[in-house]
Amino acid sequence: MKIILAFDKYKGCLTADRLCEVAAEALHSRFGDAVVIISMPMSDGGEGMRTVLDRIYASRTNAPCFVEAAEWCGLAKLPPDRRNPALQSTYPLGQAIARHLKSGARDFVVGLGGSATNDAGTGMLQALGYRFFDHDGVLIEHRLCGRLLSSIASIDGSEALPELKDAVFTSICDVDAPLYGPEGAAFTFAPQKGASPDMVEMLDAGLRSFAQVAADGAADSPGDGAAGGLGFGMRIFLNSRMMPGAEYILKAYGFDLDAADADIIITGEGRSDQQTLMGKVPAAVLAHGRRLGTPVCLVSGAVADSDSLRKAGFAQIVPVTPPGMPLDTAMRPDIAAGYLRDALLRLNITH
Repeated sequence: MKIILAFDKYKGCLTADRLCEVAAEALHSRFGDAVVIISMPMSDGGEGMRTVLDRIYASRTNAPCFVEAAEWCGLAKLPPDRRNPALQSTYPLGQAIARHLKSGARDFVVGLGGSATNDAGTGMLQALGYRFFDHDGVLIEHRLCGRLLSSIASIDGSEALPELKDAVFTSICDVDAPLYGPEGAAFTFAPQKGASPDMVEMLDAGLRSFAQVAADGAADSPGDGAAGGLGFGMRIFLNSRMMPGAEYILKAYGFDLDAADADIIITGEGRSDQQTLMGKVPAAVLAHGRRLGTPVCLVSGAVADSDSLRKAGFAQIVPVTPPGMPLDTAMRPDIAAGYLRDALLRLNITH
């Protein structure tokens, strides 16, 4: 019997690597030598993306340079009292890209998930040499952030790093939101980053203003709103193409080759609900499994809206956390690992 493990992280609890490791141990204890397990830790472009892709490409030549926004300007890096998308900047991400450029990298894959920012990538662009001027023609020397977007009146790229001319960028993420508006970056994601309703309005106005300066208001390409508008900044100024994160990683693994003769695929994430079906890792894995005719089981930390998930085609849906368990208890790595083992032992697998 052959089983594919393709877990995304249980955010703030267990990494994708650890989930696959625990799951493999549980399945080997259940089936012994009768099972062959292929582990493919996953990411959608957020936390853990670089680790996953660096491992996939470790033995390959000419690997891209993988850079993760969550690592340089990520929400999880900040204590709750510093989470403010009006003040956080993508500048550190730009500094990281600049270092790689100066070291010779030219092919970049940038994961956009998990950012703490809402600056449309302007901080990143500053670090790459772009200059921004206010309505009086004065150079803005402060690190750009969400609250300063409306002050930008013009942009000068003449002093951008010369290495950028030969660089190729790919942005990967799990959202296709536009830059601004009711479905845009500020209204959809800023509240999760600590924004009040008034701040959301201010941030959205700033994104609209910046889009007008940078692209005559055209900011409705899918993914422009990713990472507080970082997707837009990368598309307009770095000519970055956008790809779904999970699809990029599945392709890098050569997932279909391994999964074609598998008996079952097991995937999961921290919490699965109807949003799972909108580009998250389990949905991408499910789509591949259905094309291959291989059943896909969903084993997630918590599950809501099981009917929608079942209708989407998951063969089995198993929540790891027992009903009523306090969240702070369920989020303990040792507790979560134990209940994951239990869930895999009760999964209906025949061989």
